Amino acid sequence: MSGHDIAAEIASALREAGEATGEGPYYCTLRREPENSATTPSQAEAAAGQPPELIEVIALQSERQRRDHTGTPVGETRRVLMIEATGAQPRKTDWIAAGVRAADVDADTQFERIESVKEEKPAGVVLFYEITLTA
Repeated sequence: MSGHDIAAEIASALREAGEATGEGPYYCTLRREPENSATTPSQAEAAAGQPPELIEVIALQSERQRRDHTGTPVGETRRVLMIEATGAQPRKTDWIAAGVRAADVDADTQFERIESVKEEKPAGVVLFYEITLTA
């Protein structure tokens, strides 16, 4: 079994875990602003009017106690999302709406800042991403 096969198995397990809770998969939507690779003022102006890209992913959500350098809890809890690695790679510059499908995003949707993105990739193949949300 290859690393990519294992990543697909993990993605399937994330979906099944959501089904097992009776609520179905936990959908989240990444909001990615267009990259500004413009080389001329007219290209920059055209890029400025582009809407953000919305990318739907499947996740599991958990909470973790934040700890100091000695391992002592500091009384702060962070939300952590385990994201499938079979689609788009999340970036620290993305924003995320946890529990919201891309088709349901509207002007009132609350997106949260991503504090960090960690790749879990033993043997060099990304199996899943761990996203920590800013408190």
